[in-house]
This record gives sequence, structure tokens and C-alpha cells, in this order.
Amino acid sequence: MGIIRAQSVRSTMLIYLAMLIGLINLVLLMPQFFTKEQIGMTRTILTLSLLLSQFSEMGASGITYRFFPFYKKQNAGDLLFILLLITALGFTVVGGISYYFRDFIFQGFYTECPALKEFEHLIFLATFFTLYNGLGSYYCAVHLKTVVPRAINELVPRIGNTVLIILFAAGWIDFSTYFTLFTALLICMVVLIWAYIIYLKKLQLSFKISPVTRRIYKKMLIFGGMGLLGNSLGTLISYIDTLMLGSLSGQEDVAVFSIGYYLITIMAAPYQAIIAVVSPLLAKAIRHKEWSMVLEYYQKTSTNHFIIGSFIFGGILICFSDFIRLLPPAQGYEASFSIILFFGVGKLLDMISGCNAEIIAYSKYYKFNFYLQLFVALICIVTNYYFISEYGLNGAAISGLICLIIYNLARYFYVKLKMNMHPFSKSTIKSILVFALALTISWLIGYFIKINIDGHTYYSIGLNLFIKSGIWSILFMSLLYFIKPSEDIRLFFEVIKGKFVKTPSPNSNLS
Repeated sequence: MGIIRAQSVRSTMLIYLAMLIGLINLVLLMPQFFTKEQIGMTRTILTLSLLLSQFSEMGASGITYRFFPFYKKQNAGDLLFILLLITALGFTVVGGISYYFRDFIFQGFYTECPALKEFEHLIFLATFFTLYNGLGSYYCAVHLKTVVPRAINELVPRIGNTVLIILFAAGWIDFSTYFTLFTALLICMVVLIWAYIIYLKKLQLSFKISPVTRRIYKKMLIFGGMGLLGNSLGTLISYIDTLMLGSLSGQEDVAVFSIGYYLITIMAAPYQAIIAVVSPLLAKAIRHKEWSMVLEYYQKTSTNHFIIGSFIFGGILICFSDFIRLLPPAQGYEASFSIILFFGVGKLLDMISGCNAEIIAYSKYYKFNFYLQLFVALICIVTNYYFISEYGLNGAAISGLICLIIYNLARYFYVKLKMNMHPFSKSTIKSILVFALALTISWLIGYFIKINIDGHTYYSIGLNLFIKSGIWSILFMSLLYFIKPSEDIRLFFEVIKGKFVKTPSPNSNLS
């Protein structure tokens, strides 16, 4: 647990640093120098490569995590060779089919954005390197070496993109060169991760099939097949809105969607950090049938996730009207508010539902997650196609909220039915009360705060953001302190109070 906690903290710090750099790149810098269509093209290429790489990996990630302990115990060295062989076969098949039918598969994108066809080759280049970047990351993870790969994956593409944006803004490279170098950042990531594996002396390649493989290869095939479908469906659900916006509505809407959605992803960073620590504890409790402990984790993650998520979401809502003024005017970026609102509500629902997905995954009912993913994927495709065709960008927001509602309601009722537990308690009501009161009061106060210094637009925006975010933070934290919806929150305030308020010792000289 010491390794898990330490690496979770370091990974969370890296994620926040990377998200800050990404925020500067995508939300502040790129809209100043690129057209919305150009921004959308970069998002679409990355999304397509990620989806194709998930199909190409053929379940290699699941095989790595599930079967590495068997190979380590028997000191067998052919696992990495098998993984490389599986992914090579997968890329050959998926890449070959995608390339042969490229005009059919990508026709919708080319119709809405003909310029994208010029960069078609980058889709396959990005897919190949995304695939082997992922494999290297999985392989490091099973050796309990996650910080360096996380740093490479989070920082290299974002810092590299910052440099490329500056070069483009200075006129030293054109968009075609920028786009090619932007994709080539994936090559840097792959080289660095596999160099790190070599540095760790973990590049163990045995071309001889071991007795371990002969004994468990059937299980590996079945598990890999389930992993392939599960990972592919999960990725499809996460990115289907971006892909369908690009093919049905155009790359300009993809740019606006990406900016709104990126702001919402900030809500999920603390969620991932908490789950990383809770998951092994939850798995142990389920394995030993300690259901009271499982219920405690379920309810605590629900409350704490909601408190953290609602604080970030509320801050985004309060500051949005001023924040959007930092982007170029008359470009339609204000339309991203619908993405923030609908997906933000959906994310809050996801957070207040607690760790129900993990409870199902670690129980004997784990197959339910796969069937639910399959069902939600179909719903995503149908609803995105209908609502985007009818309402464009707003349709993607509506579809996203519908899918998140279905996802969480299904898991909530399944856990309630099979294990007779739910994530809600008095703390839930208190948490919602804190959020509602803080948001209402902050919104009313913020409505009258409209600082405008002639000739100093950015200073004016900065002051508005500083004052409104300060009011929101003070109100939210004050209500948390007095209402205390969570035991963890109470302990947090006691620790903070102890840092600044020294309680006199009973033996101190008071004379």
C-alpha cells in the first residue's frame, strides 16, 4: 500500500501540472493562433488513433495485468514477446482493414472537412505509436514503475505542443509542419518509455514458448478477447461524441466541444486519484466478504467525490462568463457552455454514485460491466447520431448526459439488487445542500460584479475571475466547515486548524 499511495500522490501531482499546461495550450493559446477547424482536426486525429489502437492491442493490456504474476513467479521471459506479437498482429489486421476501407470509414470526416484527407497518413502513424506507447506503459505498471511513464505521457505531448504552438505563432512553421510534428510527439513518447524499460533492465525477450504459456494460453485468449471488447467499447463510449461531431457537424464544432469537455475533465482528476487508492482496499474487502467495509467505501467515495467534483464544477460555472472572454471574440466558443453544463451534471451524477463500477468489477458479477458497456455503446451511437443531426453541438451534450444517466442508474440498481447496498446517507443530503447554497449565493453576488477598466481588458477579466473564484471558494469552504457533510472533511479542517491554532499545553505556565 505504501507504493500505491506514494505513486498515486506523485501521479496526481503530475496530472494537475499536465492539465494546467494542457489548459493553457487548448483553451488559451490555440484559439488565438489556429482556426477552429484546425483545432478540431488535431482532436480528431488523436481520437481516431486512440480508438484504432484499442482495437489493435487485442486485449494486451488486460493480459499484461492479469497474467504477469504467473510469469514472474515462474521466471518465464516470453510474456513481452507474446505481447509484442499480439499487438503487431492486431495493428496489421486493424490497420490493414482501416486503410483498405479508409474512404468509407473516414468519408464523413472528409465531407465536413476536406483538408483532413491531406493528413490521412497521420491517423495510422499515430495509431501505431499510441499502441506501443500504451504497451510500454502497461509493462512499466506491472513492474510498479508508474511515475516516469506517467510523466512522459502527461508532460511530453503538452510541453511539446506548447513549443510547436510558439513556433507556429512566430511563423517559423506552417500548419502542415505543425500537424506532422504534433503527431510525431508520440514517437518521442514511445522512445522514452521503451528506453526507460531498457534502463530498468526489464526488456526480457525470450522467443521460446515457456511452460507457463502452454498451460494458460487458452485463458489468455479468452481474457484478451473480453479485454479487447471491453476496452474498445469503453473508448468508443468516451470518444463517440467527438467522432460523430467531426463526421456529422464538422471540425469547428469539435474544437468548441473539446474546450468545454477539457474543462470538465478537471473534475475527474481527484476522482481518479481517490479510486487508485481505494481500489485495492475495496478488492480485498470483497474478496474477504467484509461487506460492512465495502459499504463504508461505497458511501465515503460517493460523498467525497461529490464534494470535490461539485467544488470544481461550481467554480467553472461561476467563472465561465469571464473566462470565455479570454478566447477570441465572435468565434462561437461561448457555445461550449452547454457542454460544460450537461457533461458537468453527468459527471456529478457519476461521482455521487460512488465506486459502484469497481464494486461490480471485483465481485462475481464482473461480467455485468461488459454487458452494460455494450448496451451503453449502442445507446451512445444512436443518441449521438440523432441529437447531433438535429441539434449539432448541443446534441452531443444532451446525448452525453443521457448516457451517463443510464450508466449510473443501471450500476446503482444492480448493486442495490445483488448486494443490497447503496451509496447515499445523511452526508449526501448535506453535500448537496452545501453545493446548492454556495452556488446560489455566489451566482447572485457574482451577477453584480462587472469590473471593466477601460483599455485593460485582460486586467479586468483577471480581477473578475479572482474576485468571483474567491467568493465561491470562501462560501463553499465555510459551508463545508459548518455543515460538515463528511467525516473526512471534518478531519481535514481539524488538521488545518491544528497547523495554525496552537492549543495551550495543560502544563504551560499561565502566570
